[in-house]
Amino acid sequence: MKQALSFYFSLSGTVSQRQFWLCFVLPWFVIQSLMGIAVQHDSIQLMDGIWTPPEVVFSVLGFFIQLFVTWATVALSIKRLRELGYPARTLLAMIPGLGTLWVWFELLFSSPDNGHPL
Repeated sequence: MKQALSFYFSLSGTVSQRQFWLCFVLPWFVIQSLMGIAVQHDSIQLMDGIWTPPEVVFSVLGFFIQLFVTWATVALSIKRLRELGYPARTLLAMIPGLGTLWVWFELLFSSPDNGHPL
């Protein structure tokens, strides 16, 4: 359990391309898909202004899930970029739109074996 928590929350270490895809991208896609399905469910009407107890619970849990996913995204992106050899490039993610897309492209498709894609 401690090892799993340090994998997602620690900023030290590196993450291989395989770990990044299997332990982050795939679970992230599943979590976001489930959250989207839950929001689209007929019994959850978050925009009507009258929240029932299940809607409040869903909102609170959704907030903490999104907070976890956001922190995991930052931590694993930093680890992945460190393994690729350029940790300072995480600052490029601060450029709206283009910087984020460029960093994600490098995270997903480059590896230290075949060099940098650009």
